[in-house]
Amino acid sequence: MEIDLSGVPVFDGHAHNLLLPTWLKEYPFEGIFTESDNHEYIKFLSHETLSFKRSMLDISKILECPSEVEEIKKRRNSMSQSDLTSLYFKEANISSIVLDDGLCSSRTRSVEWHGKFVDVHRALRIENLAESIIAESTSFDSFLSDFRDALLSTSENVVAYKSIIAYRSGLSIRRVDKETAREGYMIEREKTSARIVDKRLLDFLFHLALEISSARMIPFQIHTGWGDRDLSLIDSNPLLLKSVLEDEKVSRAKVVLLHCYPYPREGAYLAAIYPNVFVDFGLSVPLLSIKGMEFTISSMLEIAPVTRVCYSSDARFLPEGFYLAALWARRILGRVLWNSVEQGEISLEESYRVAERVLEGNSRSLYLGY
Repeated sequence: MEIDLSGVPVFDGHAHNLLLPTWLKEYPFEGIFTESDNHEYIKFLSHETLSFKRSMLDISKILECPSEVEEIKKRRNSMSQSDLTSLYFKEANISSIVLDDGLCSSRTRSVEWHGKFVDVHRALRIENLAESIIAESTSFDSFLSDFRDALLSTSENVVAYKSIIAYRSGLSIRRVDKETAREGYMIEREKTSARIVDKRLLDFLFHLALEISSARMIPFQIHTGWGDRDLSLIDSNPLLLKSVLEDEKVSRAKVVLLHCYPYPREGAYLAAIYPNVFVDFGLSVPLLSIKGMEFTISSMLEIAPVTRVCYSSDARFLPEGFYLAALWARRILGRVLWNSVEQGEISLEESYRVAERVLEGNSRSLYLGY
């Protein structure tokens, strides 16, 4: 059994922009159901996960068509992107979205375009910001000044900073002095690639951005746990952030550990001992099996305060992900909370209050302040 949470809106605390029409033809529908970017995997194996098979049944009900993949594609192709987006966002009952527009930004719709369908805000990806500045910089000092100024002068629509340092050098982040960071800058400045990978510079910029986040009371999102093949899963364990969280200079920073899986307990443990840490189960819901989604959410609620567990979709490129994440977050959270009611941990009335906090209230308070 499960508690019916179908009427509870969701605040999507972390997602990505939808593709521009010119790129929709290039991107495979199956791509949103896997973290793999391998064309062979997407074509032949993405269909074979429990999550994909379940999702086709869910999508067919919304589109009112057979659940075979080709039938779904045919139905999708008969609708405009705006109509599909409006349909899925409405069915998902999303109150607000925080978009990280740093993923394939040249191929995706603007943050403002999404605002036609839902209240939308922005998370500023700090590595992308640094990369946009470093190529035109004339010195390390001017680069740092421009980077700091950009973080301090963000528009009101920026409600979070975000780091993907896990993808670059891992979460074992250390304090680096300015001269050591300068050495990293000089190496990066000579490269032809715009992608910053020098750990000395990345660690320095991470701490600088986190300090500004703390001073401005803007939440700081950190990618942890799983992702695509560009990431070392061992080096993305949220427990590696313990030394960062112990740093008194950033003890007031509101740190959001995104995704966490397969480390939901580790992330929840940090949220259980540091009052400024939040955990988020985006991506796991809906990309895991039902059992996997139950494991992720229940693991977080085993120990973390219910006021520190947040919903997000981590949806990207196509609107189906936003709907599927909201659908299954409600269902799985309803099951997990029903178990707590049955076992006498909480009352039925309290379970609804917890659900509202996890699905919407925690993120609304965190990002919008009310």
